[in-house]
Amino acid sequence: MMPWLYLDKEAATIKALKDFPGMRRILENHFDDTTETEAFLTATPNAILSHLRNMPNPKAFENRVVSTLHLIDVVEERYLHALEYMTWFLPAWEALSEENRYILSEFFFDDSISRAEAVERIGNRLGYEKTAIYTRKDKAVDNLAFLLYGR
Repeated sequence: MMPWLYLDKEAATIKALKDFPGMRRILENHFDDTTETEAFLTATPNAILSHLRNMPNPKAFENRVVSTLHLIDVVEERYLHALEYMTWFLPAWEALSEENRYILSEFFFDDSISRAEAVERIGNRLGYEKTAIYTRKDKAVDNLAFLLYGR
């Protein structure tokens, strides 16, 4: 039995497209995120220490260290997940034509614009009518789904 036969490849492809900007952001900011989190672990100003000494929980400082170490693990796990995603996604993405990548990025990468705005931007740049844009978007999703998941 091949479980991927039951996968909604179009929906999975759209989800993968929507995840791309976030995964890229994780990779781009990993060093800063790690450095910032590690700095929080080692930077304990006197005010915080004196405040922690007066707290009813004598383990407050230890709890802070443990939660910071956990956060470092979370940042690292997110980074490894993003690396795995990009290793899987980018070869398929790069196999698409530049036009298909542009159309898909307009539709799925920026949540701050509406579909109508995406269609307008694509129409202005590529000179297609609305129905042609949707047809090309659907074909681009199908092409990417094939590249990601096969038949």
